[in-house]
Amino acid sequence: MTNIQARPLWGLIHQQKPYLNNQAYQIEKAQYYVDHLINIPCSSNLTEEEVEIVVEWLKEFKK
Repeated sequence: MTNIQARPLWGLIHQQKPYLNNQAYQIEKAQYYVDHLINIPCSSNLTEEEVEIVVEWLKEFKK
């Protein structure tokens, strides 16, 4: 098992409390992407080895 740190995507702006009463434009597909995407580690501090671990995990996940 590989321990890869990830986090959920930020919510859509128009669904956040300060913006609930603002109009949102042409965002019909936005919720789909929020529901189907993952954040993968990205940092200038990642080593080549760590990047390779993430890449290999993604290849296996895709199968």
